[in-house]
Amino acid sequence: MKALLTAILLLLLPYPGLLAQDNEAAKAAAASSPEHIYRFLARYEGTWTVEVSEWSQAEADPEKYTLTAVLNMVLGDRFLQWSQTGVGPRGAFEEWATLGYDEPGDRFSLVWLSSAGTANETAQGSWTEAGRSASLSPVCDAAGGHRYIIRFMDKDNFQVEQYQQGAGEAFKTREYHYSRQ
Repeated sequence: MKALLTAILLLLLPYPGLLAQDNEAAKAAAASSPEHIYRFLARYEGTWTVEVSEWSQAEADPEKYTLTAVLNMVLGDRFLQWSQTGVGPRGAFEEWATLGYDEPGDRFSLVWLSSAGTANETAQGSWTEAGRSASLSPVCDAAGGHRYIIRFMDKDNFQVEQYQQGAGEAFKTREYHYSRQ
């Protein structure tokens, strides 16, 4: 019986190292899972002042105005949703946006709605860790939609840029700079 227990113990001695390796692999897998993306997005919940610059043509001077935005995590804390209101060049308006990470597609998705018009937009794209940014292209109507670049500078500032796609050369139509209140 002692010999059997000794043999079993000797067989198990190499496994603590393997278990530690498995533990390290599990930590690495957790760090690369979408959960860290959701936690990152949750840092941006709150109320924000939004400084907007809007261009009607590529060479035009921008019109500037200010909005107020409220951002919250929704749907099981997996999507960052915001609504922003204010008065722009064409009067009072409201916009809604939802940003989320599409795990099976390994991409970010954005839905953008505005009361300034009847169009709604859906864009998808990839994350660039070095730039802490997402570059998103229109899903359905690449010829007429907007391309978006979302940059997260720090926990109190982020920026959304919209670029008009179309027959001519793409140009920046809006830049939203968000500052935490």
